[in-house]
Amino acid sequence: MISFPFKVGKAFLEASNHPITIPQRNNTRLIEEVYQGKGNRSIPVRITPVQGRNLNGEIYYGVSSYGPYYQIKILGNYPGYYLGDLKIGDFVFITVKRVDNIIEVKIHSSAELRKNFDNFCNPAI
Repeated sequence: MISFPFKVGKAFLEASNHPITIPQRNNTRLIEEVYQGKGNRSIPVRITPVQGRNLNGEIYYGVSSYGPYYQIKILGNYPGYYLGDLKIGDFVFITVKRVDNIIEVKIHSSAELRKNFDNFCNPAI
């Protein structure tokens, strides 16, 4: 599994594919764990945004002037409200993992992270 924080920007909120560029420092683990050693291509994924509905998407592979990159994109015409009440400047946490033949991308809200952290720090007895 790879994970990283993501700062919500204008492109994420307004572009129809709601792109999330995966930081390059994750490329090696992404290729090993998610691509199973066969990177440098786009692959389909299942994206679960803040509101919880599963959306079709892809991890897009591209090359720019600074080198190769991977970007998570939502495919299709999904309304923006599936992203919750996110605003420019908000932080979310992204997880990407392979479960059998399905690649799952989850967008975790700050509130969800706080709740999980509180549960971890104060487990029910």
